[in-house]
Amino acid sequence: MIRRNLLRLRLETDRLVRSRAFMGRALGGYLERGAYAEFLAALSPLVPQDLRAVAQEDLVELHSEPCESEPIALSLYQRALGRSRARRSIAGSASLAVIGTSWTGEAALRLRERYPNSTAFLDQLSWRGSGELDSLSQRGDEAIALAELARGAFFGVISELNIAWPPPRFGSPRWSSSVVADLPTLT
Repeated sequence: MIRRNLLRLRLETDRLVRSRAFMGRALGGYLERGAYAEFLAALSPLVPQDLRAVAQEDLVELHSEPCESEPIALSLYQRALGRSRARRSIAGSASLAVIGTSWTGEAALRLRERYPNSTAFLDQLSWRGSGELDSLSQRGDEAIALAELARGAFFGVISELNIAWPPPRFGSPRWSSSVVADLPTLT
């Protein structure tokens, strides 16, 4: 039953991710350097510590400093977890299981074209996401609750990034010529 609920959460998350404008640009490989850096920095607190280091390496490769302020969704997530070490260890696995769905592999593939040495974090999310299901299935209802909490934080982060990095418009300073050149033409 727990495994089925986790699979349901993964499927719902994957579908919802694809409906967000910011994530649509990520999946298409159209994120600007700054937006991609903020995305990596915002996702890294949701995953286990070893993956945070991979995100840091990608940020170094991008030669970009993310925004200094932490998304509100992350601070609420951290507060909800409290100080319990046991809960935090399960939370990292639960986040990884829910966030690391097929969208991460697709985004890594497309973003690799623009940022060839900065997609290891997304690759690892994709590779390790489904592997967490078995260990979480043994954890009981707490794993489901923490996975739901992580999903809420994840979508909060995406919403904040969508506000901070709205879709570019033709003629706006954010619409770089490299992105325009990559867009498909309508015939």
